[in-house]
Amino acid sequence: MKTSQIELTESYPCPCRQRGTLRPIALMDAFGCDRCQQIFVVTESGDQIEQVSSGAIYRRLWRWAGTRWLSVRPPLRENYLPITLWAGFVLVLAWLPLIVKGLAGTAAWLLPGLLVIGLPLLLLWLAYRR
Repeated sequence: MKTSQIELTESYPCPCRQRGTLRPIALMDAFGCDRCQQIFVVTESGDQIEQVSSGAIYRRLWRWAGTRWLSVRPPLRENYLPITLWAGFVLVLAWLPLIVKGLAGTAAWLLPGLLVIGLPLLLLWLAYRR
């Protein structure tokens, strides 16, 4: 779908799906919704808005398609750290009961456990070292 530039003097429907209207905020490159009270700033490219007061971990972006907003998903690279940390946490939680259950074979579980937990951490370190 073709996107178009966002005019700072126009009003737009709110992308939060609450049937609000985005109205320009004076002296700023931003819009405010009259229904959900959220603030959105226009990105430097001029064809996207970003939700400022969001509790989400990632940036919430929308692109204007002329008649409606299209959600822009952040690339995996921006979410790599939280995904890796959660994966490591889940692996640790899955590995601990196995160790507690079979304390007699601790050495047999130690090496695979360290590999399963250490490999994602090594990949994370290599990815963020750049």
